[in-house]
Amino acid sequence: ATPVQTAHLSSGGIMMIPFGVMHSLKVEESASVVALQVSGVYLSTLFPWYDVTGISCCLSVGASESTEKRYEKIVPLFVDMITLFGKTEKIHKLGFESMFSLFLYYLYENLRTEGVGRETDVRKYPVITRILSYLHQHYREPVSQQEVAAEFSVTPEYLSRLFRKTLGMTWYSYLSEIRLNQAVYELEFTDKGILEILYDCGFSNKQSFYNEFKKRFAVMPAELRRSFSKGKADG
Repeated sequence: ATPVQTAHLSSGGIMMIPFGVMHSLKVEESASVVALQVSGVYLSTLFPWYDVTGISCCLSVGASESTEKRYEKIVPLFVDMITLFGKTEKIHKLGFESMFSLFLYYLYENLRTEGVGRETDVRKYPVITRILSYLHQHYREPVSQQEVAAEFSVTPEYLSRLFRKTLGMTWYSYLSEIRLNQAVYELEFTDKGILEILYDCGFSNKQSFYNEFKKRFAVMPAELRRSFSKGKADG
């Protein structure tokens, strides 16, 4: 079994946790916590020409000057984002989106793993960015390799090679990641049943969803939902 790790945050602290890692929060009555979930798939859509999978996970608790320096721009920007989040006026949404883009940039520049950040081949093949956008728009629907290839006037074989060359994965792995990330979000933030979630997220049958979910997150959906509920109850 994987050993349980515990971290204590002081006021103003920030912690990075890889998407898909089981975790729970325990918050003192006088404290409050704000969580921002950003999936790797979403990051790769925003910055498809960079390898963005290597943002390291670390904790800022004032332990050292070098650690604090890495967060000196991130934390205040995050606080400013919180003040705008949820406001409905167009100017507030524009402000949040611009801050969010800058926030992701700071995360990437300050927290990336050594050696990560090389440019990929995506810029050589601009069609891939349109394909990624298409998959994000249609992931809830039945999507086949042949349909995607036809939509962009390429062969299925070329589509397969394109994904492996530019992103290092198959087109279906990318699509599955979108669906799984959305399923996790709905497990935590909605009251939908698991069957409803899996079909809403584009999976065609229960068994394939369970198999892919367990392979990706090392737990079953019901177990992950219970851990979310426990974390909220403890908080």
